[in-house]
Amino acid sequence: MEGNRKVYTANTTHPLYSAIHNILRKHLGIDQIIEEVTHKLGHVEQVWLSGEFAKGNDSDTIDLLLVGTAIDQDYLENLKNKAASIISRSIQLTLFTPATFAEMKGKIKSSDIFLLWESK
Repeated sequence: MEGNRKVYTANTTHPLYSAIHNILRKHLGIDQIIEEVTHKLGHVEQVWLSGEFAKGNDSDTIDLLLVGTAIDQDYLENLKNKAASIISRSIQLTLFTPATFAEMKGKIKSSDIFLLWESK
């Protein structure tokens, strides 16, 4: 247990994990929320989950990597603070240009990051 919270771990190696994860995202409307938010943020190409959540573990911190250019950082900080207070978790954001992320991504294990959203 983490504090008083019971810790659950998703079996990310299960053959149906990806399909179930996608169904939940669409059912909960996460895809639509991300689409709306990224449109207002600037030119966002990708949003990645990293840290414990990307590995399928519960955590008090949600680590997000945003890949893009001309990101409105004031708007992003405002969204982060609102979301953190609603979900009672800390949100850590890291911004990358597409070129910088491409260099860094080759050094990261694929099990350590999870693509949440990508522009179409």
